[in-house]
Amino acid sequence: LMLVMLLGTVLSVKDPCNSDLTDKQNERDCELDSIPNGSINSTTVCHLDSPEIECDKDYKLENNPKCYNGTFDKTPKCVKDENNAQSEEKGVRENESSDESD
Repeated sequence: LMLVMLLGTVLSVKDPCNSDLTDKQNERDCELDSIPNGSINSTTVCHLDSPEIECDKDYKLENNPKCYNGTFDKTPKCVKDENNAQSEEKGVRENESSDESD
């Protein structure tokens, strides 16, 4: 906890997980540096929270984890979204066939 004096007003700057040592003595946050085929909003994930993961185009999130005392309950993965890829491929074929009939 860091205190800052600004024009006679005390502002407190808390950590991203709002840790209060009296309530969270034995709870630890998790760290997630990167994920293949995706991006993470924040590398620090609070105890009992899930990371904010955004997968790249044509990928979907599988195994969205939850942080329990410094450890994730499962490994997050961005996997190829076969349904999305097939939909886009079908749309391209439909467009090509409509162009040919013009």
